[in-house]
Amino acid sequence: TLHTKDSLWATLLPITVKGRVTDIWRSYFAECLFRDLDLGVVFVPPRITQYRNAHSLIGDMNAEGDLYFKAERLSEFVSKWKSSLPSVPARMEALWIDLYKRGYIEEDDVKMVQLLLGALVQIGYH
Repeated sequence: TLHTKDSLWATLLPITVKGRVTDIWRSYFAECLFRDLDLGVVFVPPRITQYRNAHSLIGDMNAEGDLYFKAERLSEFVSKWKSSLPSVPARMEALWIDLYKRGYIEEDDVKMVQLLLGALVQIGYH
């Protein structure tokens, strides 16, 4: 994933979901805010080849449970989510709170997004 400077805030990974889910959830959250802010997403083909190491397919399935059981509801929720809040930090915080209230992330993620947004504001990021 490549982000421009203007979308640095969208690189935050939720920490309370399984590792095999976190980057996928992030893409749902970011795309929701991109749409709300009238920003675009570009897809290009990969320039790498992945060679998989030996791993447990049952373990993978267990680690990806949220993708099988929550992704459809999450997709429906973020496709309808809108905000009229005046800033990106306010919108992002509101989205993550709404995601917490619906059980997609936990309270530690909300605290983390608040810390990140506060730090970005503090260093003068716009």
